[in-house]
Amino acid sequence: MSKSQDFLNAFNRIENHLRKKSGAHKYIGFSDLLRNLEKVPEIKHYRLDLQSYSDLRNAIVHRDPSKTTLLAEPTDQTVIAIKKLSDLIVSPPNVMALKLPSPITCGYLDPVSRCLDIMGSKSISALPVISEEGVALDVITAQCLLNFLASKTSSPDSSIQACLSFRDKSDVCIWVSRDVTLISLIDQFHEKHQQGQSLILALVTERGWPTERLLKVVSPTDLLSASRLINFS
Repeated sequence: MSKSQDFLNAFNRIENHLRKKSGAHKYIGFSDLLRNLEKVPEIKHYRLDLQSYSDLRNAIVHRDPSKTTLLAEPTDQTVIAIKKLSDLIVSPPNVMALKLPSPITCGYLDPVSRCLDIMGSKSISALPVISEEGVALDVITAQCLLNFLASKTSSPDSSIQACLSFRDKSDVCIWVSRDVTLISLIDQFHEKHQQGQSLILALVTERGWPTERLLKVVSPTDLLSASRLINFS
């Protein structure tokens, strides 16, 4: 099979998926298809790449029949890239693809000293506060603990529950489903930043409900691994 045909097969896979997703008529152009799906995180993220590949597709298929040479021929690297991109769009990786370890947590009644020890030994700056049933109730940060310890009524033996009011109001957490895609998750971190907030942890449960048992925890430092998994070039 030629490189051009390999490229077209991968492109057609993407286009067919997008048409099915949008319910668009077969005569709707690819650019209009992207415009219709511009709010879909994967399309928003890869839109410029998809448009460039669309231009290359047009150069390959719209050639003069009287000429034996193609207007354009994809390179091996381009073919490899679009094949990977087709996988990322048709089956986008979700948060569980990060292979995160079991969450390190604390409870409302745990002493401040214990949480500081955990954060220091594990080099982390935030911990989910969970119930006895494993449900995430809140998040405690290292800065919150330090703010509490700097107050007049503080004690290392005080419980975490006494510290939560010292957390910076701009520090927030969200609950997400185990099926949330990595691109959607990265977008949520960026959106909070644009809103002047700091998304310190994304708490993963089965359906993204706060009442469900905590499965995984995603911190900003995990976004680098997430970015690698959604990179196709």
